[in-house]
Amino acid sequence: TLADDGGGIALEKIRARLLSMGMPKEYIEQMSDSEVLDCIFEPGFSTATQITELSGRGVGMDVVRTNLRDIRGDVRVETQLGLGTIFTLTIPFTLSILRVAIVEQSGIVFAIPTNSIRELLPFPSEQVTTSKDAELITWKGEKIPLIQLEKTFVFRRPNKTSNLTGNPIIEHTMALVVGDQTNLAGLKISCFWGEQEATIRPIESPFPLPPGFLSSVVLGDGRAIPLVAPLSLAEACLKGNFTENEAGIILGEKERQASTLQAQSQTILVVDDSINVRRYLGLTLEKAGYEVEQAKDGQEAVDKLLDGLRVQAVICDIEMPRLDGYGVLEELKPRAEFHHLPIAMLTSRSNEKHRKLAMNLGASAYFSKPYNEQELIQTLAELLQFRTTN
Repeated sequence: TLADDGGGIALEKIRARLLSMGMPKEYIEQMSDSEVLDCIFEPGFSTATQITELSGRGVGMDVVRTNLRDIRGDVRVETQLGLGTIFTLTIPFTLSILRVAIVEQSGIVFAIPTNSIRELLPFPSEQVTTSKDAELITWKGEKIPLIQLEKTFVFRRPNKTSNLTGNPIIEHTMALVVGDQTNLAGLKISCFWGEQEATIRPIESPFPLPPGFLSSVVLGDGRAIPLVAPLSLAEACLKGNFTENEAGIILGEKERQASTLQAQSQTILVVDDSINVRRYLGLTLEKAGYEVEQAKDGQEAVDKLLDGLRVQAVICDIEMPRLDGYGVLEELKPRAEFHHLPIAMLTSRSNEKHRKLAMNLGASAYFSKPYNEQELIQTLAELLQFRTTN
């Protein structure tokens, strides 16, 4: 917001200039004050009586709005004659720089805006109480809800280590008190990696984000981690405002244990020259409990496997540059170490002759795009079970 205490903008001068430019008088009279003010951003518009090096050409305000709109922002003006003018420039949150705290709990690394953090406390396990199915801790004499993310966010894949560079500032259980003047909550965390300024970037996903997840931040090494609004996240956890489609992570205890056991050391290699297909299929597989590796074409897939990448199955496109899906089968299946590796073909080629050729070369299954997710996951589970028992 930029403000001055000058003479303000004379709306009548703008109306007079519009009239001199040929705009009908009756149309000008119908314009609201905000619509009249908006005219100062039009290319070539100026109320100056003469052109100088600083004014009169009518390009300055036009450049401001044009550049802001190029980054999906905008500019708004308010004025009072004799008192001054206020310009409000709006820049998308997704393009801003934000100071965040990087924290970790149960293998989940995420960022929290530092302006929402009130205090970082040693975890008071002996002071945790339960009331109406909610856990509470005491902060400055007040009972506030304690959020343990691992009880809500149970990902259907084995937890990976964060692999963040450096060492965390604090590496033991803590309670992070977050909130504002009226709403407070405590987040249980296991690591505090410190604070830093980070670039905000939107998350583009075919699946909706869970409540409380805003966007992502990009760290200095290029790693992207989720950015959360801690109070919204806490409220959603307390109310159970998560659906299977939103998070894909809500499980009962028995199902959670079974899923974890099933997913242990089961990695699927997705091979497709379309990054969108790889991302979408990867999300589907991770939701089903598998770890996912990717290759952008057949040659990269073969190179990764020959270099020692260990996977339990491959899902492979047929039409790809460098080496197609048939070439992948011809390269891998004659080798003893890959003879029993399940390789399922996922392709837009639905002709029976293509299916027969793939199966003759050693494919374990054949799916045509668009595919049925449940059928693919079920077939994959059967292939892995057959491989295990044999």
